[in-house]
Amino acid sequence: MEKERHTRPHRQAARRGRATAPALSHSGTSVPLRVVIIGTDLIAPLARLRVSIKKVRIIGRFASVAEAVARLAKLKPEVVLLSFKVPNASASIQKIREKSPNNPVLLVADSDIPVAIDELASWGAAGLLLSPFNAHELGAACEAALQGEFILSHSAFERWMEARAGSRATLIRDKKLKEREVRTLDLLATFLQNKEIADQLGVSISLTKKILRSVFRKLGARTRAEALGIWKPAR
Repeated sequence: MEKERHTRPHRQAARRGRATAPALSHSGTSVPLRVVIIGTDLIAPLARLRVSIKKVRIIGRFASVAEAVARLAKLKPEVVLLSFKVPNASASIQKIREKSPNNPVLLVADSDIPVAIDELASWGAAGLLLSPFNAHELGAACEAALQGEFILSHSAFERWMEARAGSRATLIRDKKLKEREVRTLDLLATFLQNKEIADQLGVSISLTKKILRSVFRKLGARTRAEALGIWKPAR
């Protein structure tokens, strides 16, 4: 997973749930990260990667969250890999974080997940790995999670981009937004003022205001903040 392909969207939003790791000295060194895995379905695929994993050392394997939480203090892992198949993954992340707040929790799932990827950061997850993934991808994800980055594997990022594109296209279609109105919303999302938006569009300020009024009406928004609240999640 090259840096360019291992993309980290929503960095600022994701940092709401990031863990402040006690040591970041692993990056760029040969010292493997201490990792705990939770979920029996993760044992076999990670075992297949074991020979080629250099950045990660698995120090515990647990079938349940309760079993893992009871051992976290003793094992002192740096990253927790949690299967999405564990019952109530969002509550499980909270339990792990309550017991060991310095441990970022990376979710691991098959290609089918029942929630939007955008929701995962609000759960407190450090990122998402979609199977199959390789040893390099796993190691890079663990390192990034330890440093407080919200990380998506390449396949997870592709899924996220597809969903975002679909959401944007649906909103544009449903609200009957014209091309210039879409462009205006994109400029508004960068917090430009009316004059700056007008300059970017190459139109007058009065026409810009007219476009904004049309956009607000179509979105059912009364203010710029409300319009952005509708538009930004779809961008």
